[in-house]
Amino acid sequence: MDAQESPPHWAALLSGMSLNPFVVPNIRTKECLQHLRDMAPDIVLAPGVGIVRAKLLAVPTIGFLNAHAGRLPKYRGNNPILWSLMYGDALGVTVHLMDRGIDTGDLLQFEEYLPCGHESISALVRAMESFSVDQLTTVISRLRAGEIQPQPQGAGLYWPQFPARLWQEAEKRLALRQEDDGHLAEKVESVDS
Repeated sequence: MDAQESPPHWAALLSGMSLNPFVVPNIRTKECLQHLRDMAPDIVLAPGVGIVRAKLLAVPTIGFLNAHAGRLPKYRGNNPILWSLMYGDALGVTVHLMDRGIDTGDLLQFEEYLPCGHESISALVRAMESFSVDQLTTVISRLRAGEIQPQPQGAGLYWPQFPARLWQEAEKRLALRQEDDGHLAEKVESVDS
């Protein structure tokens, strides 16, 4: 994990997993490459590091994994949560193998996330980060057990940085979605009664 590029709370989120974590100031150094080679890992988690060099990608026997907070390949790139809200698409986390591109590696799993009870986008983002760790844990277990076969991605879209002028609109859409999800939950409860 690259300490300069990854959110510092990722280390805390990942601490509950049975991993051998290490933090480097820059993933693009010879020292990082040598350390990875010495460790000989089967899987490397590198949240938020961007493009990884081919020499690094070749080290783990299974691969580098990323948890992307959007459905791939449709929401590649920046701010997939916000863009998904704006277009009314399902929120969720895609776990995928990393390759030389940006969010283009083979798909392992997509799990939908219902945004119930989050009063702001920042709260939603924090909750989805924890959800991402849960998904990574599941995928790692399933990969090691041979239960998941990576699937190539098709063509996708790259999204730009989310414009600040649309932030309030995204907040409104989150509130509307939660209201709709709440009504759906009430309907399900009444059917089950």
